[in-house]
Amino acid sequence: MKIRKKSGEHEDFDQNKLKRSLLNAGASADVAKRVSERIKLSEGLSTDDLRMRVAEELLKENAALSGAYLSSRSLIVRTGSDLTPGNAEVHTEHTRGLRPNPGAVLFSANKRAEVRLQHVPSASPREIHLSKADMDGLGVQEGSRIAVRFPL
Repeated sequence: MKIRKKSGEHEDFDQNKLKRSLLNAGASADVAKRVSERIKLSEGLSTDDLRMRVAEELLKENAALSGAYLSSRSLIVRTGSDLTPGNAEVHTEHTRGLRPNPGAVLFSANKRAEVRLQHVPSASPREIHLSKADMDGLGVQEGSRIAVRFPL
Protein backbone atom coordinates (compact mmCIF):
# COMPACT_ATOMS: atom_id res chain seq x y z
CA MET A 1 0.00 0.00 0.00
CA LYS A 2 1.38 3.41 -0.97
CA ILE A 3 0.86 6.63 0.97
CA ARG A 4 1.31 10.16 -0.38
CA LYS A 5 3.92 12.30 1.36
CA LYS A 6 3.71 16.11 1.64
CA SER A 7 6.25 16.38 -1.19
CA GLY A 8 3.78 14.55 -3.47
CA GLU A 9 5.94 11.44 -3.63
CA HIS A 10 4.36 8.06 -2.97
CA GLU A 11 6.02 5.68 -0.53
CA ASP A 12 5.22 2.18 0.69
CA PHE A 13 3.49 2.23 4.06
CA ASP A 14 5.90 1.01 6.75
CA GLN A 15 4.14 -0.28 9.86
CA ASN A 16 7.45 -0.31 11.78
CA LYS A 17 7.92 3.39 11.03
CA LEU A 18 4.46 4.06 12.43
CA LYS A 19 5.25 2.03 15.56
CA ARG A 20 8.47 4.05 16.09
CA SER A 21 6.54 7.32 15.85
CA LEU A 22 4.04 6.03 18.41
CA LEU A 23 6.87 4.99 20.74
CA ASN A 24 8.45 8.44 20.33
CA ALA A 25 5.13 9.97 21.42
CA GLY A 26 5.32 7.92 24.62
CA ALA A 27 3.17 4.89 23.77
CA SER A 28 4.10 1.51 25.23
CA ALA A 29 5.14 -1.24 22.80
CA ASP A 30 1.74 -2.92 23.32
CA VAL A 31 -0.22 0.25 22.56
CA ALA A 32 1.95 1.01 19.51
CA LYS A 33 1.33 -2.51 18.17
CA ARG A 34 -2.44 -2.39 18.78
CA VAL A 35 -2.91 1.05 17.26
CA SER A 36 -0.72 0.37 14.21
CA GLU A 37 -2.68 -2.82 13.50
CA ARG A 38 -6.05 -1.01 13.69
CA ILE A 39 -5.21 1.66 11.11
CA LYS A 40 -7.30 1.32 7.94
CA LEU A 41 -5.29 2.29 4.87
CA SER A 42 -6.35 3.24 1.38
CA GLU A 43 -4.15 3.64 -1.66
CA GLY A 44 -2.76 7.19 -1.93
CA LEU A 45 -3.73 8.16 1.63
CA SER A 46 -1.90 11.37 2.55
CA THR A 47 0.48 11.43 5.50
CA ASP A 48 -1.71 14.15 7.08
CA ASP A 49 -4.80 11.93 6.82
CA LEU A 50 -2.84 8.97 8.14
CA ARG A 51 -1.68 11.09 11.08
CA MET A 52 -5.29 12.03 11.90
CA ARG A 53 -6.43 8.39 11.72
CA VAL A 54 -3.64 7.37 14.06
CA ALA A 55 -4.50 10.19 16.48
CA GLU A 56 -8.16 9.07 16.50
CA GLU A 57 -7.14 5.50 17.30
CA LEU A 58 -4.75 6.71 20.00
CA LEU A 59 -7.54 8.77 21.52
CA LYS A 60 -9.36 5.49 22.22
CA GLU A 61 -6.30 4.34 24.19
CA ASN A 62 -5.17 7.53 25.90
CA ALA A 63 -6.03 11.19 25.17
CA ALA A 64 -2.64 12.47 26.37
CA LEU A 65 -0.83 10.09 24.00
CA SER A 66 -2.97 11.29 21.13
CA GLY A 67 -1.92 14.88 21.85
CA ALA A 68 1.74 13.92 22.22
CA TYR A 69 1.59 12.06 18.90
CA LEU A 70 0.07 15.05 17.12
CA SER A 71 2.73 17.37 18.56
CA SER A 72 5.65 15.19 17.39
CA ARG A 73 7.49 15.62 14.09
CA SER A 74 10.42 13.91 12.44
CA LEU A 75 12.91 16.56 11.33
CA ILE A 76 16.27 16.54 9.56
CA VAL A 77 19.19 17.63 11.73
CA ARG A 78 21.42 20.44 10.54
CA THR A 79 24.30 22.05 12.39
CA GLY A 80 23.62 25.53 13.70
CA SER A 81 27.10 27.02 13.74
CA ASP A 82 26.36 29.79 16.24
CA LEU A 83 23.94 27.89 18.50
CA THR A 84 24.81 27.25 22.11
CA PRO A 85 24.04 23.81 23.59
CA GLY A 86 20.46 23.50 24.76
CA ASN A 87 19.10 25.75 21.99
CA ALA A 88 17.63 24.82 18.63
CA GLU A 89 16.28 26.67 15.62
CA VAL A 90 13.16 25.63 13.71
CA HIS A 91 10.88 27.17 11.11
CA THR A 92 8.27 29.58 12.44
CA GLU A 93 5.41 27.16 11.59
CA HIS A 94 6.56 24.83 14.40
CA THR A 95 6.35 27.53 17.07
CA ARG A 96 3.19 29.31 15.88
CA GLY A 97 0.82 29.71 18.83
CA LEU A 98 3.44 28.77 21.43
CA ARG A 99 4.84 31.02 24.15
CA PRO A 100 8.16 32.73 23.31
CA ASN A 101 11.18 30.37 23.30
CA PRO A 102 9.26 27.20 24.18
CA GLY A 103 11.04 23.99 25.03
CA ALA A 104 10.94 20.78 23.00
CA VAL A 105 12.07 17.23 23.59
CA LEU A 106 14.32 15.51 21.04
CA PHE A 107 14.53 11.74 20.63
CA SER A 108 17.18 9.69 18.86
CA ALA A 109 17.52 5.93 19.40
CA ASN A 110 17.50 5.59 23.21
CA LYS A 111 18.68 9.13 23.88
CA ARG A 112 16.69 12.26 24.57
CA ALA A 113 17.46 15.92 25.12
CA GLU A 114 15.50 19.03 25.98
CA VAL A 115 16.12 22.25 24.08
CA ARG A 116 14.74 25.77 23.91
CA LEU A 117 13.30 26.60 20.51
CA GLN A 118 14.02 29.73 18.55
CA HIS A 119 11.95 30.33 15.44
CA VAL A 120 13.65 31.28 12.20
CA PRO A 121 11.36 32.18 9.28
CA SER A 122 14.07 31.35 6.74
CA ALA A 123 14.70 27.84 8.10
CA SER A 124 13.33 24.85 6.23
CA PRO A 125 10.11 23.50 7.81
CA ARG A 126 11.61 20.01 7.57
CA GLU A 127 14.78 20.80 9.53
CA ILE A 128 15.95 21.50 13.05
CA HIS A 129 19.28 23.23 13.67
CA LEU A 130 21.28 22.05 16.69
CA SER A 131 24.66 22.79 18.22
CA LYS A 132 27.42 20.28 17.55
CA ALA A 133 27.43 19.41 21.28
CA ASP A 134 23.69 18.58 21.23
CA MET A 135 24.14 16.50 18.08
CA ASP A 136 26.98 14.57 19.72
CA GLY A 137 24.91 14.09 22.88
CA LEU A 138 22.08 12.59 20.85
CA GLY A 139 24.45 10.54 18.73
CA VAL A 140 23.20 12.03 15.46
CA GLN A 141 24.97 13.36 12.42
CA GLU A 142 24.18 16.11 9.95
CA GLY A 143 21.30 15.03 7.70
CA SER A 144 19.91 12.32 9.99
CA ARG A 145 16.35 12.43 11.30
CA ILE A 146 15.23 12.86 14.89
CA ALA A 147 11.84 12.95 16.52
CA VAL A 148 10.90 16.33 17.99
CA ARG A 149 8.01 16.62 20.43
CA PHE A 150 6.74 20.18 20.53
CA PRO A 151 4.90 21.51 23.59
CA LEU A 152 1.12 21.19 23.58
